[in-house]
Amino acid sequence: MADLNEKHLDVRVIETYVARGIVSQDQVDAHLESLEDCAELAEETETRMVASAPDEDE
Repeated sequence: MADLNEKHLDVRVIETYVARGIVSQDQVDAHLESLEDCAELAEETETRMVASAPDEDE
């Protein structure tokens, strides 16, 4: 296993890197455990989801 690189920890591709043996699941788990819990810094928001696109005239 090579040294852990930040690009290998990208959540969009991490499963691919684990499957290819570039990083191990143990390395991923250790990295996740080492991350700071920043939940207290989060802000609550309201989001309105729109199911349709706006008319072309708008």
